[in-house]
Amino acid sequence: MFKKFYSLLSFFIFVSLSLFVDQPPAKINITPELKYPGDVVAIYAEIPIKPSGIFQNKEIRFYESGLGFKGITYVDIDTKPGDYPLTLNAGELSSTYSIEIRTKEFPVKHITLQSEKVFLSPEDEKRANDESALLKSIWDQVTPVPLWEGSFTKPTDSDITSQFGVKRIINKKKESTHRGTDYRGKTGTPIKSINSGIVELTDNHFYGGNTVVINHGLGLYSVYLHLSKTNVSTGEKINRGDIIGLVGSTGRASGPHLHLSVKLNGESINPESLYILEL
Repeated sequence: MFKKFYSLLSFFIFVSLSLFVDQPPAKINITPELKYPGDVVAIYAEIPIKPSGIFQNKEIRFYESGLGFKGITYVDIDTKPGDYPLTLNAGELSSTYSIEIRTKEFPVKHITLQSEKVFLSPEDEKRANDESALLKSIWDQVTPVPLWEGSFTKPTDSDITSQFGVKRIINKKKESTHRGTDYRGKTGTPIKSINSGIVELTDNHFYGGNTVVINHGLGLYSVYLHLSKTNVSTGEKINRGDIIGLVGSTGRASGPHLHLSVKLNGESINPESLYILEL
């Protein structure tokens, strides 16, 4: 019923979420216009009370913004094309919207790595598993308010060498999905924080090498891997554009580059989809 609105860049759906009879209908804005697997989705609700929401069985966290509230969620990377319900609740009122998810074909890329970085020794496997558990404990921590300010920006002006969602075949044998974005860079190239936040982790990991994790609030984190040097400390408050480290090839890397991951509610999302949203 609402599909005719999907052709607009920024579509508006008027629903009866008013608390008072003499109040105009609420304005609901869901962006971006075109939505693909792995993308971030933003919801703006111009209503007088804080709403709650559900999309693909995930809670949508809202925060005050302008005359209403904004919330962020994401499309699961394995989502098939089709229409999916997004439900908003405000007080005793509830409305459901049909969200169209479009087809996206992820390319296949063959890469070659040292065999010990692919087939791990028991010691390396334990280390990698322990580091994965540590990161998961960080993703489970949700700061209840946004720590970012304004739009998100790219960490470097360099070209992208491997996009989010690429299907990787490593050493012609092992398959994996690339859950971040790789940027070209020479060793020592400065890397900027994509937005303001608090440094949650600086450490050296088996896969990620020298790693920086930044907490942007509301369950949103950015992760910078393979750095040759880190310029920040755990607990440090930083601003958008601050230099957090330098490009390197530490950890499991075939050469110097930046791997940027973005996590929302513990799941990897497409960093490029974050840059185009007004949050």
